[in-house]
Amino acid sequence: MSGKSIEEIVKDINSTRCVGIEITNNSKHFKLSLPATYAYCGRVNIPPDPTIEKGQKGISVFIKTPLSAYGCVGVLSYMFDDQQISLLFSNPLDQLKYNVEYALYTPDQKTPTDEVLYNNMYYHLSETKSFTKASLGRGNVALQIVTDQMEVTATMANEKNKAIIKLQVGDASSTPFSPN
Repeated sequence: MSGKSIEEIVKDINSTRCVGIEITNNSKHFKLSLPATYAYCGRVNIPPDPTIEKGQKGISVFIKTPLSAYGCVGVLSYMFDDQQISLLFSNPLDQLKYNVEYALYTPDQKTPTDEVLYNNMYYHLSETKSFTKASLGRGNVALQIVTDQMEVTATMANEKNKAIIKLQVGDASSTPFSPN
């Protein structure tokens, strides 16, 4: 994308609804790999990078299907070593009926990025240490999940029906040293 920011890329997308995702890998130990996508409605416009190396950024853009009555809703997953990170996004066409929202999930085991995962994240999962979800309203809520291996944080903004999610993945903070 020739050094353009995710904001510039999304601004140039010709769609009434889109979600631009920028992922920063701040890990000193692991790359992000094996991306998988599921679009409940809409489609991938810019596919996710196959790998996001340590210290690098990757992007992906999802757009509304032209002439459809739906928005842009789906899931993007990556593997961080042996841990899956899944990001749900929803930028609906009817924002009076549905919320603009996003969620993070780190399942206990590798899970297919498909309609089952989407339905679980959208409808069924409750807040836990491995799942968190937020709706955009008048403000913005950051999401965070911390596991033994990693720390994942995300923010979402929606301007002129073009949502931007910024996701950062890093190594879990080490516990303070304590002598035996």
